[in-house]
Amino acid sequence: MIGKKKTIAAILSAMMPLALAACSGTETSGANVHKETKKIETKGEASIPSEAEQLQKIAGEIGRALDADDMEQLKAAGQQLHDEWFSFEDEVRDKFPLLYTKVEKHLLPVYAQTTLKTPDVEQVKEHLPELKEALKALEHPQAAATSSGERAKLKEAVAKYKAYVEEQAGKLVESTETFVKAVKAEDLAAAKASYAEARVYYERIEPIAESFGELDPAIDARVNDVEDKANWTGFHRLEKAIWKDGTLDGQAKYADQLLNDVKQLHDKIEGVTLNAKQIVAG
Repeated sequence: MIGKKKTIAAILSAMMPLALAACSGTETSGANVHKETKKIETKGEASIPSEAEQLQKIAGEIGRALDADDMEQLKAAGQQLHDEWFSFEDEVRDKFPLLYTKVEKHLLPVYAQTTLKTPDVEQVKEHLPELKEALKALEHPQAAATSSGERAKLKEAVAKYKAYVEEQAGKLVESTETFVKAVKAEDLAAAKASYAEARVYYERIEPIAESFGELDPAIDARVNDVEDKANWTGFHRLEKAIWKDGTLDGQAKYADQLLNDVKQLHDKIEGVTLNAKQIVAG
């Protein structure tokens, strides 16, 4: 979706013993941590071992700050950790997706705590040893990523995520049919009640929906994402009619178009072949 960062709920945590930290359900005591969208530079795959080693040193500084109960040093080291990872994480994600998830699963909660006025040091202590282990594997990425055990985990995760996406796409069609029926009946109360459920199913699969060209904008574009407002369609067009305009008069054609697009998405998802990089990127 243009202009929006999306998340996948902690799906992989139920599929294999790690989760996508950038989109996981790991608690961060309310910290709302977002990574910038513009990378400072591209360092390349060859730099990964040395960069992982540098992250290990910073993780050691975090440990020493914890031992000294020095919150200022903890926060400074946490920012260094984020910035260093930020400078080369794309290379890790693209080349070694499973190692990427292992690092992210523990790095993000550590960093999140260091952004708080009063960090939860116990949570940092909980994640720090696992983060060091993940970074240790990242110092030798080829060996870690090509082991038979790691390949099996990736294969299993992809298969289970594909099944999850197909299930959610089916529920999206069903819930959208209910929503569209309410819109076409011009029943505002029923449309309001059924809108949220359909949106939930779409949000859960949007990282995959985005790969199908114009379908994601057709289904989920906001008004500011559309150059020609006359061609604006999808959930948010109907959302405006429901909550801002307070009338569904003339919205039947947009409802029909939405259902048609959702069904197309469902059919495309059934035929798509996913890979680990797509899951992590989402």
